[in-house]
Amino acid sequence: MRRIGIHSISELFRFGNWWHYKIPPLLAVFFFAQILKGESEVGSIVFKLALLNAWMFAAASFGYFINDCSDIEEDAMAGKKNSVARISSYLRWIIVAVLIITISLCQFLLNGMHSLPFLLSVFQLVFFVIYSVPPFRVKQSLLGSIFCDSMYAHLLPAAIVFSSICNISDYTSAFELLCIWQFVYGTRNILLHHLFDRKNDARSGNNNLANRFV
Repeated sequence: MRRIGIHSISELFRFGNWWHYKIPPLLAVFFFAQILKGESEVGSIVFKLALLNAWMFAAASFGYFINDCSDIEEDAMAGKKNSVARISSYLRWIIVAVLIITISLCQFLLNGMHSLPFLLSVFQLVFFVIYSVPPFRVKQSLLGSIFCDSMYAHLLPAAIVFSSICNISDYTSAFELLCIWQFVYGTRNILLHHLFDRKNDARSGNNNLANRFV
């Protein structure tokens, strides 16, 4: 069997697409929430930060991995590289299961199963799946893809991090502003993605908002 190195793992989960782009804003939300709460116990802060980083890693990896699993045929039509196509379907299922378990375990240890952040993380997984996986494949819908991407990639992660630190009822205004900001920010980013990926989408037959106007 072909050995998988660090570089291959990075390509498999597309670290370059999210490591510098999505993790820093979530870390900013974490420290902002800590400042609001006024927590000074270093051990508690480090524990929460470690679990949230593990959750961020697993959630982002799951989102990109499940999307690439669903895009293998379309990427081949567009001549677009897809690292997931190199591994067996059996291994793909194992990776998906491990990532889901990791996400669930991190949230359980951090917040408990009957908490708002745990529920939001379940919603995020649902959005990941309906965005990419047939028969849902919301990414084929012009407006649906924009809404879904803004939710799972921006609003929900920020809401999960914030609610893992602060009681929402104590900081309602801050939470609402955070969600509005992240949804608008996410909408802007998915629109840019439509713009930059319009040629590949045209070759594979995907709906792309930019192709309607550019």
